[in-house]
Amino acid sequence: MHIWEYESSAHRESVRAETLRQSWWPPLKVDKILHQWTRLMRAAPFCPEPRTGNLGTVYDVRSDSLRTGKMPALSEQWAKFLPEREKLSPLAAAFANPAGEFESGVLNEFLHIWPYRDMNHWAEVQAAAEDLPGWRECSAPFLSAQKSEIWYPADYSPMH
Repeated sequence: MHIWEYESSAHRESVRAETLRQSWWPPLKVDKILHQWTRLMRAAPFCPEPRTGNLGTVYDVRSDSLRTGKMPALSEQWAKFLPEREKLSPLAAAFANPAGEFESGVLNEFLHIWPYRDMNHWAEVQAAAEDLPGWRECSAPFLSAQKSEIWYPADYSPMH
């Protein structure tokens, strides 16, 4: 997963066109690429900047499908309950693609990324989060589906 920041769709297209003209692109070993896809998303209002640095050795990448029009309500709930949840582990990044904004990719997707020291830490935090008043319930009314994947940062990652 690469996270690139752009000022606008036009800025993205301009940067992409220039990058594709470079002899060094793509910079990675293409034999390591299994799948590629693009998500155009905005940072969630309660987490405007991704955190970088050595936050953990594993990352729980969660993709939630929201009911149409529910991102503002979810954001309000997360802003309220996230501070207590982050006492267990920090939120590295959160992004959303509400229908009506980009109209590209998976609409109504809410992507949130959580770092952990290891899988034991992940299990400890999941158990502790169950006991946080309101945390699990703050998202439930807005969700239609959830998916979670465990990712390991590459050596060159700013999250390694």
